[in-house]
Amino acid sequence: MGDASSASAPRIPPTYFSSVAYSARDLLYRGFVGGQTVSVSCLGPWSTKLTSSATLAHVITVGTMSATVVEGQGKCEITFSTLCNQISGTTTFLNVLCPGVTVVVSTSMKEGSCGGAVNVQYVHPYAAMSAKVFGTKGCGYRAQDSTATLLYDLFIDRSIDCYFTRFVALKTQVGGHMTFLFERKSKSIQIGGSHVMDAQTLIKWRLADTGTVADLLRYCPNPQVICGLAIAVNFRNMRQAPCVGLGLIMFPP
Repeated sequence: MGDASSASAPRIPPTYFSSVAYSARDLLYRGFVGGQTVSVSCLGPWSTKLTSSATLAHVITVGTMSATVVEGQGKCEITFSTLCNQISGTTTFLNVLCPGVTVVVSTSMKEGSCGGAVNVQYVHPYAAMSAKVFGTKGCGYRAQDSTATLLYDLFIDRSIDCYFTRFVALKTQVGGHMTFLFERKSKSIQIGGSHVMDAQTLIKWRLADTGTVADLLRYCPNPQVICGLAIAVNFRNMRQAPCVGLGLIMFPP
């Protein structure tokens, strides 16, 4: 539900980015669920991790099931979602040709249409570069207590995304995300932060330029259970009812 900041060493950003903007995306968006979510994971045959989740949002129930297999330097994941009957598969290869190079091959089928992408990423102790074939390119920088990322696609989506994060105290992190959409001639800005209260409790907040303020409380009674409560309020439209999300995630022991 919340981000994965460690209470024992909170100032060190993640040592591996699933994308070069992973740290900021996790800080600003992970856990802010607009609905009620239950997710259960277990271990299946051949060390396969099986995950099943259900989300109820605006009287629409979305169910997902995924199977993840990790073998050596590779990881394969297959996911099925009831939303538009989507099936997707992702294969990740670590340290291809040289240490730090990751290749991700993904494909998806959605309502009769098929799509796919190949993403190549290089991670250095202080920087990261990412390139998607026929899509978004990006570069990032990270230090002991901060990260900065630029994602751009000037040909297909015609957009630029800027991310940053920084630890302003031992257990307090702030970050931001700015998006420019050239075809729509628009931009959006979001800022947020998190604070580790103790080993079990984390609070997060997020403010958008649309006037929406969101707060998240995450509680982990033990390493196998994560509980979360998220609330979002639009102060520019007080007639709109607040959005409340409850989440429960259970992992295998």
